[in-house]
Amino acid sequence: GCTSQTPLCDALGAPSLGNAGFGIQLSQAQASVPAVLAIGDSRMAWGSLPLPHGLGSYGLPGCSLLMNPLLSVPTYTSATGTAIVPFPIPPDPGLKGGITTCQWLVGDPRLGLGSFRLSEGALLVPH
Repeated sequence: GCTSQTPLCDALGAPSLGNAGFGIQLSQAQASVPAVLAIGDSRMAWGSLPLPHGLGSYGLPGCSLLMNPLLSVPTYTSATGTAIVPFPIPPDPGLKGGITTCQWLVGDPRLGLGSFRLSEGALLVPH
């Protein structure tokens, strides 16, 4: 996340097995800006990089990477600064208790052209 004006990353519905309507939601972001949902499986490390990892040296002062991005889903926020990525959970018992982490990278033109903010992270555990 970032230290100020952090967008929120939330589950849309319960992360339960067989929930075909489950999704990952972004809120409190700027309207009509690019956003990328990063999905991973750890909050401890990304390869040899310990997490969380401060991103000030990459041009994102006050922001930290909170999870290991293994998959990214690009989208745009709505006119109200929200976005939803559908993430249906199949009724597979092998997924029960598995860990999925996520965090949004969101454009923020208030900070200048090409500027971004990171959301807080979320941990999803299917039950």
